[in-house]
Amino acid sequence: VGPPIVVQAKGDAQGSIALQIRVSAGAEEQIATIQAWVQQNAPRGNPQDAPAAVEFKEGWFIGKPDLELSFPEPFLVQDEVQDLYHNIDVKLTQEQLPADKWVKAVEFRPGSNAVHHIIAYASAPTAKQTAASAEDETDDEFLRDRVMIGGLAPGTDPGYYPEGFAFPMKKDSTITFAMHYHKEAGPGTAVQDDSVMAIQFTDKAPTHEMMITNMAHGAFEVPPNTKDWYVVGAKTFAQDIVLVNLFPHMHLRGQWSRYTAFYPDGTSEVLLETPQYDFNWQEYYYYKDPKNIPAGTRIEFEMKFDNSPERGAAAGFNAGVPVHFGGPTTEEMDLGWYTYVNADGSSPHTANGADE
Repeated sequence: VGPPIVVQAKGDAQGSIALQIRVSAGAEEQIATIQAWVQQNAPRGNPQDAPAAVEFKEGWFIGKPDLELSFPEPFLVQDEVQDLYHNIDVKLTQEQLPADKWVKAVEFRPGSNAVHHIIAYASAPTAKQTAASAEDETDDEFLRDRVMIGGLAPGTDPGYYPEGFAFPMKKDSTITFAMHYHKEAGPGTAVQDDSVMAIQFTDKAPTHEMMITNMAHGAFEVPPNTKDWYVVGAKTFAQDIVLVNLFPHMHLRGQWSRYTAFYPDGTSEVLLETPQYDFNWQEYYYYKDPKNIPAGTRIEFEMKFDNSPERGAAAGFNAGVPVHFGGPTTEEMDLGWYTYVNADGSSPHTANGADE
């Protein structure tokens, strides 16, 4: 079953976004059909007209992984926890990673229903500290020699990348599971979590080294009982880059998002619009052919939030309070994630190659 969303791309991007999910422009009509069927007590149709039974794939969607990683020991999300960020390090052994490798695909399996999201980092042995040990994750010492290799949010499919595009992973690296847990707090609600990550490597040296990052405003406030509240983040690129995918991320109040490129020649183009954003169906939107973005381009990421009582009643949050950027699911985020490479083939993870 695919998510009830419609994705739009205009200009040169028309038809260039390749989704890994089934998206239907007639989603509203399909929903109305199902509702009418339910109202008739869901009568059974002619069995001869039924499609073949779905065969669920066993194992990993990315295929056989070269490396599977789990926590050193299961982590207990205790009774009193409602919202918790917790980082867990896994030091790679010589047997697991005998040499430097290039990551071409990553998949996650949450180990409990308390998992809100997972972000994975690979810290090279030259890194000053790992994600789990860092006190300030914006500090230059933390960012150096650390690579984000993928993530999982509700509805997210595994990360697949075009041939010739990959993430670096150094021998003796430490992999960090950056976990975000969210659940009901109270006696008897504790759960054990042992989430798992699967990684595939490529034997061919890539032509482009990828980087995952985001653009955001970050300092916004959504007023109480407000239905349509717009927030905009932006990024201007100092050098030519190539976009691999886009990933809009908001929480329960997010209802719409749009990436727009404003080019140095004065033209503009909508790269991606999700007019029916759904927190439970967060997806990477891949370009069939990676998208060239010239130096001097400004990309704006616009979002619309719904903090109305009606939305609060449906999604389970208090619409009567102002909302800010924050980690808990009951707060909000305005992260316009994107994966890119430098057009000249240089590494975006070095001081000279990073477009920051």
